[in-house]
Amino acid sequence: MNKAVILKIAGLITVPLLVMIVAMYFLYPYINKEEYNELVQAQEEKLDAEFEALGLPAQEDSVVAVLSDTTMVMDSVAVDTLVTDELQLALEENTLLHKRVDSLIAEIEVLKANQPEETDAEDIQELSKEEFAQRIKSLLNLEEDDLAPILEKMTNEQLVRLYNGGGTIQREKILRSLNSDKAAKLMTEIML
Repeated sequence: MNKAVILKIAGLITVPLLVMIVAMYFLYPYINKEEYNELVQAQEEKLDAEFEALGLPAQEDSVVAVLSDTTMVMDSVAVDTLVTDELQLALEENTLLHKRVDSLIAEIEVLKANQPEETDAEDIQELSKEEFAQRIKSLLNLEEDDLAPILEKMTNEQLVRLYNGGGTIQREKILRSLNSDKAAKLMTEIML
């Protein structure tokens, strides 16, 4: 495995774990309300004791209620912000993946465009007469029944080239293997 794959796997494991820890921190007051209320009450008593020690009047219940409501609102805003940040991060990753796929598609198209197009007709025309005769020997050694379906699928130009490349016996075999219409067309092109 290369480093990039290992880093991706590690990221996929650690990021959700960190998100879960942060979410639990902010969701704790909602999950375990009794303990949270006990902690808040203990804090309130501690603050009251500190205010009394300083000679200030004790906190009023309305102020405590406003502060606890403010804390809950801030906690819900923090959770919403966390979820929004995660969604934004996921969208950015998705966008990056789409850009990567698009670049790969563009590279493939460039490679296809730069690839030389080779056609069988050009290759056959470049062959010398001896090389061509050597290559068609196995085709022309087939029985007429096996050769007929192959010749039917060939173009007239290919048939003319094959006919001209074969010997006398092979030419007769080609004509016997073709149906009468195609044989007539072949002979017409050869006579011109």
